[in-house]
Amino acid sequence: MAAFHARVLTAAALCAALLVGPAWGGLENRGFAYAPAARTPALPKASKAANGMKAVFAERKDLFDKVSAVTGIPWYYLAAVDQYERTINLAKKRPAPDGMIAIYFTDLQWGGILNPDHEDKNVKSIQWFGGIGKDGSGDGLADRMNDLDRLYSMAANMLQKGSAEEDLRIGLWDYYQNARSVERIQQFARIYAHFDTLDLYEHCFVMPLSADYSYRSTWGASRGW
Repeated sequence: MAAFHARVLTAAALCAALLVGPAWGGLENRGFAYAPAARTPALPKASKAANGMKAVFAERKDLFDKVSAVTGIPWYYLAAVDQYERTINLAKKRPAPDGMIAIYFTDLQWGGILNPDHEDKNVKSIQWFGGIGKDGSGDGLADRMNDLDRLYSMAANMLQKGSAEEDLRIGLWDYYQNARSVERIQQFARIYAHFDTLDLYEHCFVMPLSADYSYRSTWGASRGW
C-alpha cells in the first residue's frame, strides 16, 4: 500500500512539472526577458549642439565668401556687420530674420519709403523708390527674406563711398549714424580676421556671440576693470 502511495505521489509531481515547466519556459517565447537588453549610449547633447553649430558656421562662411568675391569686401567685414546686427536684434527685440544672416531691414528700408508695395521684390521698382534692396542670389528678385539678397544689399550700401577701409567706415557711419556702432564692427572684423574663422567660442569671446551686452564705466571703483 505504501509503495502504491509513493508511485501516486511521484506521478503527481511529474505531471505538475510537465504542466508548470512549459508555462515558465514560454515566457521567453512570449517576449519576456530576464535581463534588459543593452542599449547603445546616445551622443551627449553638448556634442550634438557643437556639431550643429559647426555646420551653421560653415554655411554662413560660405555666404560671406560668395558676397566677398563679388563685392571685394573682405569676408570678415561682412561677418562683423552680421554679428553686430545679431546683437542689436536682441537688444532692440526686433524679429530676427530667418536663415543664416542676421542683417535686418524694415520693409520701408528695403522697398523705399514711398513704395506702396511693402513686399516689393522687383529690383527696378525698388531702385526707383530709393530702397536698399538688391538681388544678390541671381534669381532676378530682391527678396528681403533671402540671405544672399540681404547680405549683398548691405555690402552694396557699404561700398557707396569706395572699397578702401576708410571708405567702408564712412559707409557704415552713413548707415548707422553712430560712431560706436562703427567701432564695434571694426573690433569684430579684426578678431575674425586674426583667427580666420567664425567659430570663436573657444578662442576669445568671453560671452556668447549672441549675447546682449552694454558698456558701463567702472573706472575708480574698487578692483577697477
